[in-house]
Amino acid sequence: MQEDVACLVKSVIERFDRQLARQQTLVERLRCPSTAILTQEGLSDIAGTSSLRYRCFVSQVDAYVDELKAFFEARLLRGARVTSADIAVLPASSFHRRSARSTKHQGTNVHASPMPSA
Repeated sequence: MQEDVACLVKSVIERFDRQLARQQTLVERLRCPSTAILTQEGLSDIAGTSSLRYRCFVSQVDAYVDELKAFFEARLLRGARVTSADIAVLPASSFHRRSARSTKHQGTNVHASPMPSA
């Protein structure tokens, strides 16, 4: 059942990523002739809501989810109970900011693109 749900979610995410890629391609093509797009992208960068930052955030979320799965699966596959001591050492999540100067344009697949290097 869980695998069925994961498969359905994956297909929705893939459709979203394809649509986002088409949208970003159009935005990149119209960026120079459109002052509205230039302004919107500049304001998004200032606000910290740019598409690059979103892709970086989702990539980090995916990595954290994988880390949590590995943490619990290792214990559950051994048949060990999850204890309060295990909860105390759960991997912590955090968002690592990337500056625009230190990143290059990444692919638009937000769920599979590599994280920009620092």
